[in-house]
Amino acid sequence: GNGNSTGFGVATLSWMPPQFNTDNTSLDDLAGYNIYYGTDVNDMTTVIKLENPGLTSYVIENLPVGNRYYFAMTAYNGANIESQLSVVVSKEFGLSVLKIEMFRIE
Repeated sequence: GNGNSTGFGVATLSWMPPQFNTDNTSLDDLAGYNIYYGTDVNDMTTVIKLENPGLTSYVIENLPVGNRYYFAMTAYNGANIESQLSVVVSKEFGLSVLKIEMFRIE
């Protein structure tokens, strides 16, 4: 082997914070984000809760190489109401930063 099939990779997610609710009213109580990911697009069971609404990127490390990972995000507000899941993005290592297409809170 060439040594590239073992080890760990990194995925960098970046996004634009949501500005509106689904009814087009201004979102003024954004509280944070949840990142969902996994190796099965229908079973993204690992969740990272980001309790900082000011974040626009996050690095996920120690992902075993050799898998394709799928990532999606939600945002949640001060009442802990969670948005619909964002568009799913995927990564096999060697690709660039993942841009999350933004979502809105219900």
